[in-house]
Amino acid sequence: MSEYIEYYNNERINTKRKGLSPLAYRQQSFQDLALI
Repeated sequence: MSEYIEYYNNERINTKRKGLSPLAYRQQSFQDLALI
């Protein structure tokens, strides 16, 4: 189960998030907020 959670949060790609994994999308979102 922990392997699936790791995959789901860090590696899974989704086109709704511009092809980014959930973790990469969150990191980009926080960086975008820091620039405002």
